[in-house]
Amino acid sequence: MDVIKWLLEDDTPGVAYLVRKHLLGEDISTRRMKSLRRRCNEAPPVARMLDHVDDAIEEGDYRKYRGAYWTLIFLADLQVDGRDKRVRKLADHVLDAQLDNGGFSATAQKHFEIVCLTANLLRALVHCGFGEDDRVIRGYRRLAERILGHHGVPCVVIDQMVLTSCMMTIPQTLRCLAVAPKGTPRKKIKETRDLLVKQLLGVHVFRYVRPDAKAFYAAAKKRPKGTTVRQFRARWLAQHNVNNKDLLAKPGWLRFGFPQNYNPDLLEAMLALAELGAKHTRAMDDALDHIESRRGDDGRWILNDSLNGKTWASVECKGRPSKWITLRALIVLGHFRRIDI
Repeated sequence: MDVIKWLLEDDTPGVAYLVRKHLLGEDISTRRMKSLRRRCNEAPPVARMLDHVDDAIEEGDYRKYRGAYWTLIFLADLQVDGRDKRVRKLADHVLDAQLDNGGFSATAQKHFEIVCLTANLLRALVHCGFGEDDRVIRGYRRLAERILGHHGVPCVVIDQMVLTSCMMTIPQTLRCLAVAPKGTPRKKIKETRDLLVKQLLGVHVFRYVRPDAKAFYAAAKKRPKGTTVRQFRARWLAQHNVNNKDLLAKPGWLRFGFPQNYNPDLLEAMLALAELGAKHTRAMDDALDHIESRRGDDGRWILNDSLNGKTWASVECKGRPSKWITLRALIVLGHFRRIDI
């Protein structure tokens, strides 16, 4: 395929590495693959982020999107080689900020512990070679503990919304669980994974917006004096039942972006399922159909959303063919037998 040749070009070694690994089945121990792995750090976006590691630490850990947390997450997404001393410095800094219970907080306070942040950071730390670190293992235990205890992803923001658990962060949490290292509680990890996969497929991956959402927010603004949003929300949910078949598509999930912040899209959701080795079910078909529909006549996919200008480095051009989006789409469609590579 001409698109494969395009993905293997020298300008984006991280993409070329993943194409050879996931689409062409090349052994990562070959000389060529080892060379590509080292060259990932020479790619302009990666090199620029690495040059700003000290600045990222100074910015504040959760500072969007240049703080230490986000910089480590983005570097992992761009396939940084974690053996670089700057990566290890950044990872050590992030681990030093970890809560005693294993989670991560946006404010360093326990009351603002965030599950999606914890999942994203754990996945990044595993990618960077910290999978055997006791602190990472503790983080996975905490992740499973919080999700299973809540029967879904808990989120402080949910108290202001008509959702009982956070659907937005399931894809990235599943991607974290897909790379759970040895030493993590395997039974609890599997239970967590199975629960979230069931919830994701229960809404056909991206159809989880309640039809009464706008009505709820309008009514919440006019709630009786002295009634908190949390109290009003509890009453609303008790009085307004919604069947899953009536749920609407999450509009933002229909647009593909890279790298992502805390809110993914349906392509990353399907990538998470592919990385877990999930088998095809009919509940995936709407998402797979949408991915196929966004493919251009040249076999490539466009970058719809971008964080350029908000991070330390720009990654591709919005509105142009994207190697990262095309790579993800081909991995997903290949795994679920929608395309032959």
